[in-house]
Amino acid sequence: MPLVAAATRLLAAHGPSAIGAVLALTRDALGCADVVLRGPGGEAAHRSGPDVPAQPSAHRWTLDVPCRSRGRLRGLVTAVSDHPFGVEQGGALATIAELLALVLDVEDATGARAAGRAVLDHEADQSQLAAALLDQVGESLVTIRYTAELVTAGRLAPEALNEAVRAAIAGVRHAHRDLRSHALQSGVRTALHELSARLAGDRPADGRPAMRVQVYADDPALEDLPPSLAVIVERVAEAALRGSTGVAVVHASADPSGVKLRVDSADIAYDASELQRWGRRAATLGGHLTMQPTGVELHLPRPDPSVQPEGHHDNRPDLRRPSTGP
Repeated sequence: MPLVAAATRLLAAHGPSAIGAVLALTRDALGCADVVLRGPGGEAAHRSGPDVPAQPSAHRWTLDVPCRSRGRLRGLVTAVSDHPFGVEQGGALATIAELLALVLDVEDATGARAAGRAVLDHEADQSQLAAALLDQVGESLVTIRYTAELVTAGRLAPEALNEAVRAAIAGVRHAHRDLRSHALQSGVRTALHELSARLAGDRPADGRPAMRVQVYADDPALEDLPPSLAVIVERVAEAALRGSTGVAVVHASADPSGVKLRVDSADIAYDASELQRWGRRAATLGGHLTMQPTGVELHLPRPDPSVQPEGHHDNRPDLRRPSTGP
């Protein structure tokens, strides 16, 4: 995975505790001897590895990039190398510095921390999407080029190139279709039932064993979910199934209190960082997501109608009506 995508995923999942790992990734990707994050006063706050004496070298190059956020200097990223830095290396280091500045900035205040984490979560989603599209499109282009070479050499008929192009176009259409939330268009029940086709037989071959998905999501109450809950249910199911093989089972149900989703598979292989991002989004809605070795479980409460949006009719803060239950 490219450096920036990997760094974003680490910071989104673990926050400031991942800074050392991000510096180590940066050091290895850029071929540096060391990468250090210094505080505004110049002190070394984090570094890519143990603080060991530098080996003697006739030439040593240093590249400093400031970490700035909202006009404030949060620190300085220093990369040390035995070779000159190129433009591409400088650009990558500047991007890493921006990500670190964001993490350092949002940790300054509890209120800003959630908003900053949401930005990183979104960026991690975009990086994952970009990597998936790059793999798919790149593989299609390689196939087209290889087929064209065989056609030029007379080893294949020209029609073979048309087939390669059609397969590439079909792959792009599949990717475009999967970008949209089917739950918003067709409802949660339909979206979940479509997972079997979208993630298994209806997808282009990816070399993995076939997967079969059994979906139990016929509860009519699922169609009455608010859009925010419907999207999270669909996306969590997708994330849980994306790396699975064999037989997977999806259960979804809803009642006046909320919605429950359960995805089970003996051969599940989900991306924990992706599900952690959706877990944080579920938590902002009062829900929780649990990851286990054989599956994923999601609980989301329905919005409380007794809570009125702040500022619509007066200047008083929102007040939740006291519960009369036990």
